[in-house]
Amino acid sequence: MKTFNQSTDDINRRETELEDICHKFRSVLVEATVKLDNVVKKIRKAVEDPKPYREVRRVARLAQLEALRTTQETIPLAEQCLLEDDKRQLDSASQEMLSQPRRGSWRRS
Repeated sequence: MKTFNQSTDDINRRETELEDICHKFRSVLVEATVKLDNVVKKIRKAVEDPKPYREVRRVARLAQLEALRTTQETIPLAEQCLLEDDKRQLDSASQEMLSQPRRGSWRRS
């Protein structure tokens, strides 16, 4: 009987310890969640602010690539015109066509 009572006391003590530990865990969890929410609020603004800038950079890069592709298509056409022309001179329309995609192409973004 003595062993039974002692075991019951042990079980009750351990249950109390478990409840205390669970309570502390919940408190720490709530505190950590609040801190994490505050960090997320700060970081969200830092992440979302540059989004428009990155989108503009992406669109600018696509435009630059399109201009490069157009230039790569246009130069062979101009070379062909030069080879076909007996005077070996570009007419004003061809000169304009060549200068159009190349304007500002030396600038890097």
